[in-house]
Amino acid sequence: MIRKILALAIAMTTLIAQGCGNRPDEAHASQLATRLSQSLSCPDSLVVAAAAINSWIAPMDAVQSIEARSLLMEHCPDSSTAAAMLTLLHQPYWTGWELSKQCCDNILIDSTLTKSQIIGPIKMARTSYLVRDMRDECNLFDMALQDYINSLPIGLQMEVYLRVSSIPRLAKAVKDVAAKNPAEAIEAVEALHHLLDKQQFKEFMNIYQQK
Repeated sequence: MIRKILALAIAMTTLIAQGCGNRPDEAHASQLATRLSQSLSCPDSLVVAAAAINSWIAPMDAVQSIEARSLLMEHCPDSSTAAAMLTLLHQPYWTGWELSKQCCDNILIDSTLTKSQIIGPIKMARTSYLVRDMRDECNLFDMALQDYINSLPIGLQMEVYLRVSSIPRLAKAVKDVAAKNPAEAIEAVEALHHLLDKQQFKEFMNIYQQK
């Protein structure tokens, strides 16, 4: 048994040493991240840039791949590029959950961000899937976006929706919830009562109570 443990330890040490001895080229990672950034406004260029990144990582072993992915993310120049990069490096459900978390954190922590700044990375990630004809992956991404929001307390959910939607749309959404889960809708209305000013809440209720 001891010999087997020692052999396994030696094998793992060798694997790590091999990975560290042949580290991914950081300069090339930076070039690829810049190339992806420059391609975001052109679907055809984005497809080509994505293929180049995947081709670079494909022959790597597990240790090299982890380091290469880290380097690519480190060299993304902005949040939109980082969002597109995530769609190349991770599974779509994980990517959707992570970007939804980032979006919600931004909403709940920084009130100075514009709607465009908040949802821009999510829109770019969806574009990255769609231009590569990955509609099933995009659906999983969208599912994760909503699942993360649904995991938040109802009060925080309402704060998120208020920043990215309008009162009429929010009223209709809560009305749809009421048809399926009246108790949850009551919680949502109560949360909005505290989040909206008097005039805004009146507008919300007028739409919400329409038959």
